[in-house]
Amino acid sequence: MYSPDNFLNLFQGKDYSTEEELENDFKGKITGLFNISSQRLKSQHLTTSFDKRLSNKSDVIIWGEDDPDLALVIFELKIEKSIRQFKKGSYEDAKKQLHLYCQDMRAAYGVLLSEKKCWIFRYDYRGSKTSHTEVKILPLLNQIENEMTASVSEEVDLRRMAKRKDGIEKGLLEKSAQIRLETNSRLGKERERHKKLLKFYTFMAMGAVVIFFIVGGYFYKGAACDIKGNTSQNGDKIYHTKESPSYSKVKIDPKYGEKMFCSEKEAVNAGFRKWQSK
Repeated sequence: MYSPDNFLNLFQGKDYSTEEELENDFKGKITGLFNISSQRLKSQHLTTSFDKRLSNKSDVIIWGEDDPDLALVIFELKIEKSIRQFKKGSYEDAKKQLHLYCQDMRAAYGVLLSEKKCWIFRYDYRGSKTSHTEVKILPLLNQIENEMTASVSEEVDLRRMAKRKDGIEKGLLEKSAQIRLETNSRLGKERERHKKLLKFYTFMAMGAVVIFFIVGGYFYKGAACDIKGNTSQNGDKIYHTKESPSYSKVKIDPKYGEKMFCSEKEAVNAGFRKWQSK
């Protein structure tokens, strides 16, 4: 396993003028540090996920031994004096570059390195979002490759499971849609039947009302509002039915509040009392 000191020791006593000079020296030493062939290294590899303000070429990549398509580690190399001169000593843009490179290549680890400073990051691609964590140790390359192979296999299995799940869910959705369609069709027929019944009963009810008024009017047409509500000289309100001896003599004058009533109850409600025989 490798700590930041293992990488910083590669530059001990060195003074580089350009990043290209630092990169060439680093590639020559890193093959010995990791005990790998130079064929597993690639420099200035073009990536696709990048910020337009930053470079889109990763400095050095170490590929897998058994699977040459696996990017195990990506190194982003910087010269300390350039960081001080152009970035006011801040490595934030350099870290951002490294994260973008690693995410684009789906590298397991990324290392940001200058002659004075070193950061090691581990990347996790499980789930819908990519995450990274700063770590203190870079594992051996064969451990990284085994870990990545297992992770890829797990991801393939998860995708297969998700595909089967999607198939089951799709079948259930189609079945549910068919049931909803049949239910809606049945409900539609029921609604139509209810509408027809409602129209029929409405028609019957209206007919009954018409008949009621016709028949009621026939029996009621002979009835008359013949109860006389009379106000006496002393202000007493008295109503007279046809049985009253004074019925024929009573004259109704509306200006005195006198009126005809259709029922005794109506007269009483209007404040009149029934006549009384003497």
